[in-house]
Amino acid sequence: MNNRGIKSEEIINYLLGKNWHLFKQHDKFVRLKPPLSLEFPKTYSLVIPTEEDAPDYKENTQHTIKIISEIYAISETKLTNLLLQDGTILSFRFADDKTVNGDLSFRHFEGFLEKLKKTFLDIASSTALKTPFIEEYTLEAETYLNNCRYLQTEHGSFVTNIQLPSELILRNQLAFFEASPLIAEKVNERIYEYLKFTAESVLENDKQIYEDHFVEQQQDFLSVQIFEDIDGVIKKANSRNIYVTFTGKTYSKEVKVENLTPEKHAHLSNFIRFLKQEVEENIAMNVVGKIVELRSRNPNNDNNYIVVRTEFQHQSILLAMHLDNINYQRAIQAHRNNREVNIRGSAKRMKTQYKITSLDYLREI
Repeated sequence: MNNRGIKSEEIINYLLGKNWHLFKQHDKFVRLKPPLSLEFPKTYSLVIPTEEDAPDYKENTQHTIKIISEIYAISETKLTNLLLQDGTILSFRFADDKTVNGDLSFRHFEGFLEKLKKTFLDIASSTALKTPFIEEYTLEAETYLNNCRYLQTEHGSFVTNIQLPSELILRNQLAFFEASPLIAEKVNERIYEYLKFTAESVLENDKQIYEDHFVEQQQDFLSVQIFEDIDGVIKKANSRNIYVTFTGKTYSKEVKVENLTPEKHAHLSNFIRFLKQEVEENIAMNVVGKIVELRSRNPNNDNNYIVVRTEFQHQSILLAMHLDNINYQRAIQAHRNNREVNIRGSAKRMKTQYKITSLDYLREI
């Protein structure tokens, strides 16, 4: 294994991030003590070589990597990649009779990667646009995908590793519209949330996810396209058990998709069908109405909410929308002046109201 380029500081920081603490420091090495949670003997300490110009530095570092990988049950390849680059390693392990020898048919693996690529693009686009409705891939999504790296496949069952960017800035802060830049780790978190929700709620047929109040509360999360993507990933994996691990320098979290029976596949298909019935296609809106509700925890931020009563297709409807700071100030002014507002954009029909998914403009009239 090639450990060239790994600095002692990177190994030390990795262990400090896992609650190890500095015990002794020497010109040529440091000793770190493990956290109590590992239940090691009190006398145990790990030596980290620090003399990077020494002829045996590479060999000693490789030995240290081996020890750490055994402690945390992580492959040496994965640990090396974590130390060499900033990023999160996403691992998929397929385990059933078909992968017992550590292989997977080329057709299934190729299809799996294509579905996974689409999932990444849709989730990154949804994260960038702050909407569950994706009409086209965003520049941020393309940048995210271009910075993902396919890593060496591991032995045992079938394990494939993908390095996801973490610290990469996908979009700089927009002056008045965002509190901070959009970084890749936000997309990673979103991927984890969708996979976890699918495994623990959808495939297990949690009845709560079909209730009106849940759908209303999770409108920004429930994307038909993304759940269709995940359905495609699962089908192309063609495995009874799928174990997904997200590993960063300071954390590791897992999503387990076990005992994938035809019944569980049906649960996912039924949920997608349910979402399609609940959330219709985009509808063009150009309406005039009165604001009947304003809600915001902090009007200076961009997570503001209003409801407008208006006429659409000869019916009185409620039109809800999230607004950035500038449009929210316009809404407050119109409400204070008891004036109507003109709203143009795209909307989705929900069960009890319509919701703006893309706002062209809001203005007082």
